[in-house]
Amino acid sequence: MNIALVGCGAIARVHVKAIARTGNAHLIAVCDTVEKNAAQMAAVWKIPHYYASLSEMLKNEDLSIVSILTPVTTHAPLAVEAINHGTNVLLEKPLTMTVQEADQVLESLAKNRGVKLTVNYSMLMSEVMKKALTLARNGQLGEILGIDIKLLHTTEDSMASDMNHWSHRLPGGRFGEMLSHPVYIIQALLGNNLSVEDVQTAKRGNYSWMPHDELYATLRGGDALGTIHVSFNCPRPMHQVSIYGTKKILLVNTSDQILIELGARGFGKTEAAKDAVRLSEKLLVSAAKNAATYLFRESSETAFEMAYRSLIDSIRYDRPPLVTPEMAYQTVKIVEEICRAM
Repeated sequence: MNIALVGCGAIARVHVKAIARTGNAHLIAVCDTVEKNAAQMAAVWKIPHYYASLSEMLKNEDLSIVSILTPVTTHAPLAVEAINHGTNVLLEKPLTMTVQEADQVLESLAKNRGVKLTVNYSMLMSEVMKKALTLARNGQLGEILGIDIKLLHTTEDSMASDMNHWSHRLPGGRFGEMLSHPVYIIQALLGNNLSVEDVQTAKRGNYSWMPHDELYATLRGGDALGTIHVSFNCPRPMHQVSIYGTKKILLVNTSDQILIELGARGFGKTEAAKDAVRLSEKLLVSAAKNAATYLFRESSETAFEMAYRSLIDSIRYDRPPLVTPEMAYQTVKIVEEICRAM
């Protein structure tokens, strides 16, 4: 399948590598409104063609997939143009920033029923989250009671620290840019029918262009709650998902790709001491596996590869991709509600 990228920013390099490892897929063109960026990327990665216009690229190239890697404010018009041209679409998260824009994309899909679309939910497709979801869906955690997600960043966060970064012009600012990550994880575990129960914010840092730099949000899915804490004031970055079930608790560190299963235990000192030893052993084993993964990353399937494989299989076998347009739509809806409540 022939693939083209729209947007030649930093994330495009990751997509180039993922496509190269996908197999039976060829990156034949790149596009950027700043033509010199497209030309430079094409030269560095030996990509045959480059363009400054999506319209020109669609007219001149025989494309199976267009990957849209531009700021979210441009997603809707670019996706609609590609869909109306009959080209399948992969979008960097989120689908769009607003429900109104998402409606436009889904309306285009409804009119062009043969076209497939997915969104790259990279954190959901990481190795540890895939394992966590398998355990949850197989019933090994028991009934899910709740989920707690912490996405902690330092003051050196590249987007937050740059007062001119485009993310600050979004609804919700930097939070609006990244909230889809915790929301789609909660969706995957509790279902798409989520409601926003509470949103609280605080200002602790010194960046005048960020009215809030701490956020707590609570979502409900059935009888279970999912909580989200985002901070831009921490001493180190950490992304952690804790899943609480009636049989087991899962601690998932998506920053370091570490997963720990915690079963039931007693309250005595002896039980506590034994549990501490077992926990240390589990941490060492998980860390060792993680180190091996990093050493042999080129041969392992990355989250980005999984997104491409999912879309390619969806096209070949006419089945839904792992991240469906409907799931992506609900993510937009919940993020928009959180941002309005800030």
